[in-house]
Amino acid sequence: MTPEEMIAKGRLLLDQHGLQDWRLSIETIEDRPDLPLGVCDSDNRVIRIDARVGREFRQAVLHEIAHALRGGPDHDPEWIKIAKRIGCTSNHLMPYEVQFE
Repeated sequence: MTPEEMIAKGRLLLDQHGLQDWRLSIETIEDRPDLPLGVCDSDNRVIRIDARVGREFRQAVLHEIAHALRGGPDHDPEWIKIAKRIGCTSNHLMPYEVQFE
């Protein structure tokens, strides 16, 4: 997927979830294994997605949209609830849900 296609698809997801005043940025996030595929920058209303995200693009965008809707960086039960509601898959959420079992 080209960066332009990523922006177009991401824009549709942002709009679908009421984030019309947010934007999506496709960039190279620092190459460290402990860094995520995306970042929710609430201060600037930007969701940053790593250009190398590949097939995980949709889940990465939805993950960060859930942070935008929740209003914080935590992966708490409320964030999990929002992430499920907007379409994050069980496979994607499993590492976070395990924390609260």
